[in-house]
Formats: sequence, C-alpha cells, structure tokens
Amino acid sequence: MIRIFLSTLLVCFANLAHALCNEEATLPADVLQRLRAEAAQHPFHQGNLWQVEKDGITSYLFGTMHLHDPRHAGSMARLKPLIAASDTVLVEITKAGEAELQKELIGDPNRYLITEGDSLMDRLGPEAWDKLTVQLDGRGIPPFMAAKFQPWFLGFSMMLPKCAMEDLQAGRFGIDKAIEAEAVAIGRPVGGLDDVAALIAYFAKDPLDQQVEELRWSLMLDLPMDPGSAGLSNFYFAEETQLAWHYSLYEVERVTADLAQADQDRLTALVSEMLDDLISGRNQQWMEQLLPTLNQTRSFVAVGALHLPGEQGLLNLLHQEGFSVTALSMDQR
Repeated sequence: MIRIFLSTLLVCFANLAHALCNEEATLPADVLQRLRAEAAQHPFHQGNLWQVEKDGITSYLFGTMHLHDPRHAGSMARLKPLIAASDTVLVEITKAGEAELQKELIGDPNRYLITEGDSLMDRLGPEAWDKLTVQLDGRGIPPFMAAKFQPWFLGFSMMLPKCAMEDLQAGRFGIDKAIEAEAVAIGRPVGGLDDVAALIAYFAKDPLDQQVEELRWSLMLDLPMDPGSAGLSNFYFAEETQLAWHYSLYEVERVTADLAQADQDRLTALVSEMLDDLISGRNQQWMEQLLPTLNQTRSFVAVGALHLPGEQGLLNLLHQEGFSVTALSMDQR
C-alpha cells in the first residue's frame, strides 16, 4: 500500500529533494567511506551507462536524473551516437503520456479534488494547516487552491525542490526530455514504460481520510527542511548510483534521530515501501515490456538512475535473463 507516500515525502523527506540543489559536499569522510562500502556490496552499484547484449542484439541502458543540470549537455554529447545506433527508444513516460495523464485528471476531477464535504484546510486542522502553508510558500500553489486538492495530488505537485520548479518554469528539463527530443528529431520511435492510468490509480488509491491523517502526521513531525549535506547530483555525475540511495537512507536516519521510536519505525516502513513499490515493483513491471523488446530490437532505454543497480535493479534482472551487461564510460575520449 502506498500509504500516501508522496504527501509524506513532501514534508518528511523534502530535504532529500532539496539536496539536489545543494552542490556542497559536506558529508563526514568516515560516513562517506562507510556508505561507499555498503553500496559496493550490491551488483552493478556504480555506473550510469550500460550495454546489454543477447543473441547478437545490442542495446543500451542509461540512468537519468529527472531534474535539470547544465552538465546534462555533456552527457547528451555522449549519448546521441548510441541513440542513433538504436532502432527504438524507451523512457519512463513520454511527452504524449504526460499529456494523457493530464487529460485523465481533467476528465475526472474526483480523482484529485475534494469535491464533497470539508476542505483540506478544515480536515487537517489549524495547526497542521499552518505548517502546510509554510511549505506552500514560493511553490505557485495558493493556499485556497491547495485546500481543494486531495493530499496525494498536493504531494505530487509539491515534491520537487523549489530550484527545480524554477527550472521547469524557465523551460529547463531533466535529461529524460532531452533524450526523447533527440530520438524524435532523428526519427526514432519513442515508447513509455509506465502505464498512465495505472499510475494515477496507484497514487490515488488510499481513502481520503487516510491520506489526510498521514499528511497531518507528517506535518506535525516538524522535521528540518535544510539538508546541510552533500548534493545527490554530485553522486549522480560521479556515477555512484547505489551510493545515492544509501546516502538517502542515511539522511532519513539523521533527521529522524530525535523522533519517538514509533515515528521512526513508521518512517522506516514508509521508506521500505517506497523502495518496494516505486523502484523494485516498477522494475518488475517494466521487465514485462523490456524483455521482448531487448530480445528483438536494438534499443536505447532511459530510466531513473536508481532503477539500474542492486539485486532488484534492471541490470541484475536482465543479467539473470541471460543478457551480458557491460559498463560503458561516459567519457567520450
């Protein structure tokens, strides 16, 4: 069960998202060494670009970062020849898929709006609502509008750090969009791995009362919003993919150390559920489409970097299906 992951992530783990905007590496050396050692225990723990091959058919998997960074331009220079060498391109969700998602929501306001009874402001209560309005500041969502949203949709709308929202408003996107645009420009078909209708149903499936209760709980934890530690983007461009996940777990432990044990346990369960549902679970679903495609067609697959490493990562799942898996350097020299 999703347990309103996105809404809780908004408040409890927003520091991890904000870490993407923080380029200062301030992790203690001994902690960084320990996290690197933990990450190294997992298969395919390091690397963003991979070649997979079976029965003479060669394809490429690339781990993306969904937010804008000027360093993506250098990555695209490396990837363009590989996209051109492929017959098809697969991403998590295409531009057309995003338009379909928006159409699905607009067509049925009951999926994302509170259409009956009290508003979110009244349901949360004054103390929790005041804490939420602090989070709304600078995000382009006025409180009167937020009061109409179901918590899952509000969390979905607010999960990005403010720096990323500024990039989106300025038309600066993550490398996923650049990959799709390049494929379209050179005439390669682009497909999406996620089912749009299933995604909406997945995020919105919890009853409204449960969504409200979990959002209120997360708001009342009063966790710090300033990460004060190394930026996840640094780990991404260093291609320390599994390390980024271990860093995130470390950050959760760090900022929740003073909470009551029951709250710590609840947060730990939430993180575990996030991993199972949104990473491992989607990997298994994607494999149903990836296997026949990669077995027959030279493909370029671009998905979030955290989907690649680990025992339940796409690379290990493909290796278990008989594909050879080879790391490729992002350096063009």
